Amino acid sequence: MAKLLGLLLTFAFPFFLLSCNKSGSGTTSNSDTAYLTCVMDGVSKSFNNAVTADTLSVAGINSIEISGFTNNSNKETLHLDISNSYEQPGQPIVTGTYTDTSSRFDLSSYYLLVINADSTAQFEAGTVVAGQGDLIVNHLNIVVTSIAGGYIAGTFSGDYFSGGDPKAAKKAITGGQFYAKLQ
Repeated sequence: MAKLLGLLLTFAFPFFLLSCNKSGSGTTSNSDTAYLTCVMDGVSKSFNNAVTADTLSVAGINSIEISGFTNNSNKETLHLDISNSYEQPGQPIVTGTYTDTSSRFDLSSYYLLVINADSTAQFEAGTVVAGQGDLIVNHLNIVVTSIAGGYIAGTFSGDYFSGGDPKAAKKAITGGQFYAKLQ
């Protein structure tokens, strides 16, 4: 049952948040110094367009989702989510280290690349991917270094797998950093 709930959280939750009616635009401009950057397979990437840090609290589940996209023609997207576990509702998200092997919090993250109008590639990391066995060497790790003044900041790293399958193609993400206004 916990794995089913984890799958629902990983795949349905981001779509739920995207469909929510929020006040304001939900975006933070670069003039607010918002950023979402990382090194992917040795190449620096910036997902600094429309960086958001949306918060949600429903039925004891607290979540913070950080996302942004590139402004290149591929519209690459990077998304990070920290949620307290369905098994332990009500846990606040505070400064500290969150890993995809935790039983207290669920992590989900994906990197989406639009190849053309008919084709995308999605690489995933997080609690559900980690639950598929011992194939992951570099687990998803998100460190929240600050939640203050209406902003969240931190770092992240981990191995992302095509379609969330640890046996599939991998993208190694290191040196990830984020800073965004909480919505």
